[in-house]
Amino acid sequence: MKIKNLVALLAVILISSFTLKVHADSQVSLDSPEWSYTSEKKGFYLLSEFKKQGEYIYIQYRSAEDTRYEIINDKTGKRTGAIQTLLNTDFALDNKGNIYIISNDGRSRKLFLNIFNTRGEKIGTYNFSETIDLYNITATKDGKVLVYIRNNVAKNIVYKFSDSGKILKKMETWDFVNGYHGNLYASKRINSDSVKISFYDDNLIYRYSYTNKFVEQGSHFGNAEGVMYFYKHEIYKPTFTISAVKEDGKLLWKQDFKGQSTGNSFSRNSSINNNLIGTKNYVQAVDNNIYVFNNKGLIVAKRKFSYNTDWPVKSMRMQFGYDNKIMIEADTSLTIVNRNDLETVKEINIPKYRDDNYYYEGNGIIYATYDNAVIKKFDYKK
Repeated sequence: MKIKNLVALLAVILISSFTLKVHADSQVSLDSPEWSYTSEKKGFYLLSEFKKQGEYIYIQYRSAEDTRYEIINDKTGKRTGAIQTLLNTDFALDNKGNIYIISNDGRSRKLFLNIFNTRGEKIGTYNFSETIDLYNITATKDGKVLVYIRNNVAKNIVYKFSDSGKILKKMETWDFVNGYHGNLYASKRINSDSVKISFYDDNLIYRYSYTNKFVEQGSHFGNAEGVMYFYKHEIYKPTFTISAVKEDGKLLWKQDFKGQSTGNSFSRNSSINNNLIGTKNYVQAVDNNIYVFNNKGLIVAKRKFSYNTDWPVKSMRMQFGYDNKIMIEADTSLTIVNRNDLETVKEINIPKYRDDNYYYEGNGIIYATYDNAVIKKFDYKK
């Protein structure tokens, strides 16, 4: 009996050891950063944007009075430049790493464009003559920057700039310029339930247009292949519909969902990398489930994840990397999954800590920010 008990005990120990080893192989912790950087900003600022272009990282901090940008060398973790601007600003990055910042003083409704290099030195500027109602800025696939505005008489004007502030192209339209997702697109209401959408390339040259009835309510966005995704919902109802429409205006697929939309692959902060503009196929989060679609609208993968319960609203925080993987953030873990099947590549333990954010570049590179001041770079493959 004693020998049998000893054998049984050894078997339990071996099984336990094997289980622990498997668990250790599938989970890691963010322990040893490649580098750590601490901002030298003074006063109370919140980190609001985190982007990367080439060898540089760009951080936008906002306060109640102004906005600050810090530029960090990704190889060394050292700051190369800092820019202090007005409160009402937004920015985009060109393919050289220059940062284009548009500012509105909030009183005169005038808009200003200032362009800085990676050392934070001003290299270009442009003052808009129009009185502004709305404005936005975006990078394009060809590595340039567009600014699109609506003036006080509802005319929409789009500018394409060089890094010296010179206007390369200009377009005017009475159609409302909605945005850029691999193509610039603008819409015009035809009647109570139909909208005409026109598409333009990076040189602001008209490509094509079509009229559809998919934009009755909600929002819409597209990809570089010309597929538009229309999000429709009814207020106070826990349902919504996604319709995908081809370049010829014909319905590619349509999917109804029960639940709340908690994220998708077109969210503003879903990627830190300019080079992913307009390249994403559709991924949708509904409550705590994530769905992956193919181009026929078939659900090729579905998986349930937990929310980060510290957030005040239900939101599935997804980061899309250039390596065709997604990082999903929960309370105490970051899960890296394949984009095509949502199978786990790596699960990373993180502390349950309210003032942290995590960003996934791809190929194992993760950036973490703490207390709106400390930034660390990790490579979980090491």
